[in-house]
Amino acid sequence: MSEMTHVWIDGGIQVPLHRHLLVVYRRVVDRYRFASFLAEGLRQGDLCVYLAPGPMQLEMSEVLDGLGIPVDGYRQRERLFFPNPANSREQIWDYARRVFEKAEKTQAPCVRWLEEISWVRPEESTLDEYYKFDASLNYLVKHYPSLALCQCDLNLLESGPGLSPLVLHRHLVIGNDLVQDNPFYISPEKFVRMSAQERQAEIFRVLHDFRYDVDELLEALRGYGRLAYPEGDSKSHLRPTPPNVPPRGPAT
Repeated sequence: MSEMTHVWIDGGIQVPLHRHLLVVYRRVVDRYRFASFLAEGLRQGDLCVYLAPGPMQLEMSEVLDGLGIPVDGYRQRERLFFPNPANSREQIWDYARRVFEKAEKTQAPCVRWLEEISWVRPEESTLDEYYKFDASLNYLVKHYPSLALCQCDLNLLESGPGLSPLVLHRHLVIGNDLVQDNPFYISPEKFVRMSAQERQAEIFRVLHDFRYDVDELLEALRGYGRLAYPEGDSKSHLRPTPPNVPPRGPAT
């Protein structure tokens, strides 16, 4: 394996490995913004995964083809994987585990995971599967050089429990801003143990602080990312809290 420690993603954002990030977007054109993230990885020998509904997989294939990536060839060599998101999350978890095992066996420099989470719906059964899988993906990225990007279309997830991805990811990408330490973060492991009422109360508490204006919440998070000291800085305990971000106790 290489000694790579960071990956550059679109927007000039440098992200350390062993990260699991949420990327939020509103425009359909931004859904394939990180095709270059997969293309670069394939060219350098990484294992790449794109987890998304079938029509999005076809569109991603076309985008990658436009970037000079022979999708079928990489799939035949088992470097690019398009798992079926219609499977239960238990099956997806097993699939993800096998991808990481293959990376270790073949000494791939990195695993690049790009996931479109528009499948998440407010139904509690669907959300439970999501929380459990998110916790599992956290575990995998910590144990192998990897970077996982979970994309969220805010037009679909703009109300109530559907916004849970915003509190379930410690690291966020909003526009061209990287938020290294989400002040509203709750670990998926903790969320799994909470009751439905507790989860809903937590999410609505965050929304209430911003008058239920998601755009205002996102702008506050972007401001927090710009003001916070870089991760690992000796002054990180002195990170300022920007306007409109209510103070919160340390994440668990």
